[in-house]
Amino acid sequence: MNFNLTVVGGGHAGLEAAWIAAELGLKVALITSPNVKIGSTPCNPAIGGVGKGQVVREIDAMGGLMGLLADLSGIQYRTLNESKGYAVQSTRVQLDKDIYASNAEKLITSHKNITVIQKKVDKIERDKLGSFLFFDELRDLIVESDKVVVTTGTFLGGVLHRGCEKKKGGRVGCSSSKDLRDLFANVKTLGKKFKTGTPPRLDKNTINFSKMMPQPSDIKANSFHCLHKSSQRFLPQVECYLTRTNEETLEIIRENKEDSPIFNGQIQGVGPRYCPSIEDKAFRYPDRNTHHVFIEPEGLETQSVYPNGVSTSLPASIQESFIRTISGLENVEFLVHGYAVEYDVVDVTQLDETLQSQDIEGLYFAGQINGTSGYEEAAGQGLIAGINAALSFLGKSPLVFNRMDSYIGVMVGDLTSNKRDEPYRLFTARSENRLFIREDNVINRLAPYRKALGQNRALDKFQSQYLEDYNLLSELCESYLYKKNSKNMNYFNQAGYGSLEENITLAELLKRAHLDPVETLFKELNNFGVQFLDSSVRSVAISKKYAGYIKRASTETEKIQKLSLKKINWEMLASSKNISHECRLRISQIRPSSFGQLRQIEGIRPATLAFVAGNFI
Repeated sequence: MNFNLTVVGGGHAGLEAAWIAAELGLKVALITSPNVKIGSTPCNPAIGGVGKGQVVREIDAMGGLMGLLADLSGIQYRTLNESKGYAVQSTRVQLDKDIYASNAEKLITSHKNITVIQKKVDKIERDKLGSFLFFDELRDLIVESDKVVVTTGTFLGGVLHRGCEKKKGGRVGCSSSKDLRDLFANVKTLGKKFKTGTPPRLDKNTINFSKMMPQPSDIKANSFHCLHKSSQRFLPQVECYLTRTNEETLEIIRENKEDSPIFNGQIQGVGPRYCPSIEDKAFRYPDRNTHHVFIEPEGLETQSVYPNGVSTSLPASIQESFIRTISGLENVEFLVHGYAVEYDVVDVTQLDETLQSQDIEGLYFAGQINGTSGYEEAAGQGLIAGINAALSFLGKSPLVFNRMDSYIGVMVGDLTSNKRDEPYRLFTARSENRLFIREDNVINRLAPYRKALGQNRALDKFQSQYLEDYNLLSELCESYLYKKNSKNMNYFNQAGYGSLEENITLAELLKRAHLDPVETLFKELNNFGVQFLDSSVRSVAISKKYAGYIKRASTETEKIQKLSLKKINWEMLASSKNISHECRLRISQIRPSSFGQLRQIEGIRPATLAFVAGNFI
């Protein structure tokens, strides 16, 4: 079978790559192992979070699937950082994992341009004409393809660990694939494996929830998919619960350090710093015994519960001992014990900003194989790889997201600029422009990228309507004037707006420190008797609130931006005698294409940047 694009792996990265390429008209094959669900959530069944919620909305604005699937499968919504500024607020949705996977499979298999092939790939080769050839375990040719996106997650060279138990596997109950170098001989790996882990799964019927603090779903949290109503819910909403570890819990873990594969040398892979196992916490914070444990249901019908915060690879008996010291879990029964998995990682410095291999044209990588952690990061990369593989096949220019207007751009820039020494996780703090890169204004930021794809779907019509509303409303806020008169002075006092000592615009009112700009703007529009899209109102209100801060930051940002977009010739830089030997080595290794990418390379000296800025651009 011949295809324009073949995606290897049906996880979150693979879903987005296959879907967007198919939407752009390519004939796509999605190859996935027979015993692995499409769109599965093997760790925490949740989508979104700080920084991650912004990525989900960016994927959605580009026509991706994650936001839509999250809404269709969401059983609890939360707005994180709600007490902080809008710039760092993020949406998080707890999923019914079975419904999520079912919805993902329905969407993918229903697309006329996608063929799902449930086989295990044993070898990928390239023929003399440049096509990629895929073989199964019997060395039978499965697929011939022009472009390839590899999204194999933790399956390449995967090894599972639980206590002294050690066996091959990509996740519990699923076999692993070959090492990356065996699968595709010319691909460079990082040279070391990464590690991730997961907590045990517990039986809901054996938990005493009365000892825990309930966390209800937030009815005001906004849906992810922009074509859904702002607070639309498709499934019944449930509570999660909060409990905590204690001194006895951590004492058991510390007493059994030699049984932990993380500490006894059995696991060599590097784990995520920002999502540590309970063993890591026990020894990283020896004076701290209280850690949050969030008890999160994995679905409406399943009895399986996910205890978020106690990822572990200790032996099963020790897991049972320390888990049962936690309040509410004293008599809990285990459905699956926790474990860790080591897996192969590609050297992302050998990828360009489209996530294509710099050495093998037409080969792209996305997801956990690139050294990232998280479903959202994987999906964002899948989107980028899928778009650019399609554009390349169609003979069109690549689409590279700018880190100044998207978290996907931040992530891809970070990944391709430096070797990963640990699994990458996205944070709002990684962005130099986070006051602007918010959840509420995602269409303002991403519409130009979406327009570049030349699509004409319901999404594109909505975005046009949104932008029209946004511009009209923004002008209204700047032009509508509250004159200083007795009527308006009394109204301001009654509404709690504060004093009116001079004529002010609606935009100036929204900036007042004690007012919520979104509530205020909705109230005023209701008084005016005019209506705009809810999403436009929200974005305008927040944009006006932040306008002063953004303006102060934008001058310096624009200077950096103009310089960052300048193209450079890395080969000329690498041969320049005016640049230090160390910097030339790093430039040769990363092969940056722009000054912005050069700036991101760890170890590049200020003197080198100054020299390049003055002589090469």
